[in-house]
Amino acid sequence: MFKLKYHKKIRKDIKNFPASLKDIIRNESLKEIQKNPYKYKNLKGKCRKFKSYTFTYKGVSYRIIYKIIEKEKIISVYIIYKREEVYEKLIHRGLSNILGSNSIE
Repeated sequence: MFKLKYHKKIRKDIKNFPASLKDIIRNESLKEIQKNPYKYKNLKGKCRKFKSYTFTYKGVSYRIIYKIIEKEKIISVYIIYKREEVYEKLIHRGLSNILGSNSIE
């Protein structure tokens, strides 16, 4: 099974999420990604090296953006946020640096 690693700003992403949403992310969403990280779709354009897992909580769509590092069996989780704001967050995290990186910053 793949090991999960998190971008240093993930805590900030989820800081204000309700406890029930954090539980869903921890106990359902991330476990699903770990089972089969290749199952979920790739982003497009410059972000195509990233995969996206989408889920809905109380009518709001969220995405978990991650990258698979196959040789190390690691899933690098970069963003957990509302779908509408994910690309903006990805750019603010230094898209060009992240795209070339194989490890969490």
